[in-house]
Amino acid sequence: MAPAAQQTPIEIRREGHESLASYAAITTAFEVREVVDVERLRSNATLLPVRAESPTWVKDYDAVPGNDPASWPSRFDIHRWLLLAAYVGQVRAGGAVVAVDSDDVAHLGGRVSFALLWDLRVAPPYRRRGVGRALLAAAEAAARDASCHGVEVETQDVNVPACRLYAAAGYRLRERTAGAYADAPRETRLIWNKPLAAPRAIR
Repeated sequence: MAPAAQQTPIEIRREGHESLASYAAITTAFEVREVVDVERLRSNATLLPVRAESPTWVKDYDAVPGNDPASWPSRFDIHRWLLLAAYVGQVRAGGAVVAVDSDDVAHLGGRVSFALLWDLRVAPPYRRRGVGRALLAAAEAAARDASCHGVEVETQDVNVPACRLYAAAGYRLRERTAGAYADAPRETRLIWNKPLAAPRAIR
């Protein structure tokens, strides 16, 4: 029997804001086939209750005016945000943006002792291949390095893959708010967070 093909390692790089255009080239669009059943969702759930969505439809965060990465510099002071890029071989497979400065986090509506995972995206060919997990782990490492007490992230009931990623990584639901978005009144906002243990001292 031939040996199984090895997966190309995922490399996470810290990049400067001059790479924002390349970051933005990765689409956020995905097909909504199911949604989280918020009524049955518990804060400590690791297996999420879902219900089928019919007909299916496409969600694209970047299609919302002012929400795409190219618009961020005109809306926010992004020079202290951390931009992470995931590469598989020489191909940019995903990225994440983390705010770790307490002033930035407060301005964005987060808890000031926690880092805020502002954005996480994976190119369609690399979804469900560990890229999202690698980016999330790198975001947590960046938060620890910045002496943050944890990481907080906002998503919605329609983004089941993201909710599953966070729940599987130990994030717990802190807040749910129906009708939080004027441009998406049917969606429920979900705030997840994860406390981070302090790094162990080297003996």
